[in-house]
Amino acid sequence: FEFDAATYLFIGDKAKEVSDEFINHGGRAVLKYTNKVAYIIIHKSELKDYKDRVLKAHKAGVTFLSPDFITDSIKAAKLGDREAYFVPINSILEKDDSSDDSDSDSDDDKKSKKTTGKRKRGDSDDDSQKSKGSSKKRKTSDDKEDEKTRKEREMEETGKVKRVLKGRAAVGTFVEDAEDKHVLEEGDVIWDATLNLTDRTAG
Repeated sequence: FEFDAATYLFIGDKAKEVSDEFINHGGRAVLKYTNKVAYIIIHKSELKDYKDRVLKAHKAGVTFLSPDFITDSIKAAKLGDREAYFVPINSILEKDDSSDDSDSDSDDDKKSKKTTGKRKRGDSDDDSQKSKGSSKKRKTSDDKEDEKTRKEREMEETGKVKRVLKGRAAVGTFVEDAEDKHVLEEGDVIWDATLNLTDRTAG
């Protein structure tokens, strides 16, 4: 009896125990996986020990058979029914799928955290810019109030008012940014007016 011309690969200690008998009966075996391998002889208890090699061969459509296929065929002096010796690899396939899902979830979580981190930093930057803008406005407003208070105090202490002369007329003391303002002039007409302060609550 001799085995057919199909190419076999023996993986694991239990499979290699029968490899010599297989070769002695005309079997064709290779030492490592190639695209010519049609069947892999491996015991189901050793699947997990060679998971990567098994999954690679499975994706290529290779059939996995028990070592008993070799010994029983030799004893019967004829090629056994391969379907009866088929080794299912569902156990490691399920673990591999679960691992892929876990890795995928892990990647999604990382992306989510990364995006969230960017959003938080962006929000922080926006808040910082808003805070700076608000602080600048408050400072400008405070400066104007301080200037107005200083002018009022100066008038109370000296009885005099400092006025800024622009052209042929002075700008009012309490006009905001008086140094940058001008009184309107049209030819000989100066749009200027001097007003009195009257205490209407007295007497």
